[in-house]
Amino acid sequence: MPLPKNISDPMPREALFINTTDRQFESEPGLSYQWLYDKVQALIEDYELDPEENLLIYGLDSLRMMRLASEFNKLGIRVTFEELGHEPTVVNWWALLQKKQKAIFIG
Repeated sequence: MPLPKNISDPMPREALFINTTDRQFESEPGLSYQWLYDKVQALIEDYELDPEENLLIYGLDSLRMMRLASEFNKLGIRVTFEELGHEPTVVNWWALLQKKQKAIFIG
């Protein structure tokens, strides 16, 4: 089953299933900038999100960043809490996810 070459290409439905100890889980139907923005906006729901603003200003705490890192890892993108904490903006996180995703496709 061929995987997409670019992050913006659609993911084949078969690639969304991962068999782990004889159980199947369906992952998110592909990452997009809007998906990331919406995830972060839900975490700081009391404010209108500026994607270039430091998310700590909005009250994003380390626990929520660890949960996001865990969610990215479940999607197959290895991201650490430290990487998210280094430059905590939506724009920087999107660049990080794209870089990590390219590393997965390249091998």
